[in-house]
Amino acid sequence: MTLRAYCDVIGQTVTVTYSVDGKWIGTQKTVPYNCQLDTSTLTAGNHILKVVFNAPNGYSQTLNYQLTKAANGSVSFKQA
Repeated sequence: MTLRAYCDVIGQTVTVTYSVDGKWIGTQKTVPYNCQLDTSTLTAGNHILKVVFNAPNGYSQTLNYQLTKAANGSVSFKQA
């Protein structure tokens, strides 16, 4: 599954870090800040995806999402 985030802080290079259940899965510094999530590594049930945006000027934002993996392997998510 490809995750994408967007953030624009004028004149700043934004770093976007992704983690699932507290485990780092990727960091990007270029738009569109893509990250690959191998959903086969997730067990069925609920998981927390955290996306953290940071810029050198002190800008910081954290977004949390609840990922749910069904027994059939499908994955859905919603902002927590």
